[in-house]
Amino acid sequence: GEAEKARRFHSGLPGYAPTPLVSLDGLAHSLGVSKIWIKDESKRFGLNAFKALGGSYAMARCLSEKLGKPLEEMSFEELCAPAARRALGDITFVTATDGNHGRGVAWAARLLGQKAVVHMPKGSSQARFDNIKKEGAQVTIEDVKLFPQGYSAIAIHPELIQNEPSVLLMDIGGWTVDLMRLDNGVPNAAT
Repeated sequence: GEAEKARRFHSGLPGYAPTPLVSLDGLAHSLGVSKIWIKDESKRFGLNAFKALGGSYAMARCLSEKLGKPLEEMSFEELCAPAARRALGDITFVTATDGNHGRGVAWAARLLGQKAVVHMPKGSSQARFDNIKKEGAQVTIEDVKLFPQGYSAIAIHPELIQNEPSVLLMDIGGWTVDLMRLDNGVPNAAT
């Protein structure tokens, strides 16, 4: 299904490696269980976060759809190729986040040769702002708050993206990324 398609896509990203598992033997012993394993996402693409996976996959699906080909029939290299760039033109991926999701979106947009705009809420960490900016995104601090379960303030305040073309990415609960088309600057949840 979709998880296998995402796994195949991610394995083609430059620098992809399966997430290493780390055994927490001391914690397991203290809790009286035989083994505890955790996934160490601290080295994922040099971003120190797993959030690059959902954003990059959603963005690639959008681009392949715009190119008229199913993503499973395209490689990451094809999405980045000059022919694809000419056919796609400039696309800006827009999101709101207080950190890792925005960094992942900015990173993926840079690799795909596209633009990213990341709106961060007031009070966001300067280090997170700087890390997103280093990936090439336009970053702004807005006087909004992120909503429970990671729902983006942008969905509630579409005026923040009135002049932005194309695609809004939303971090949903820290686990998946939902892709929404924009029509006249207002999210359309039906697509």
